[in-house]
Amino acid sequence: MECVWSNLRAILASAGITMDKMVRLTSYLSDGACVETNQNTRLQALGGRAVATTAIIVETLRDDWLVEIVAAG
Repeated sequence: MECVWSNLRAILASAGITMDKMVRLTSYLSDGACVETNQNTRLQALGGRAVATTAIIVETLRDDWLVEIVAAG
């Protein structure tokens, strides 16, 4: 999941935005066993900063996807 956050950081940077501007986050997980990993990776990526967060377990992601993230700032 670390590559997801690295990619998100790069996408934001290309628009001149930093992770500090993120105020809301929704993670769609394909496997409930990934909840703890998602939480730990998110906290690390955000430097421990709290943002409004929702995690949803879904079965509609592509089979090769672990997580889809929607972020708002």
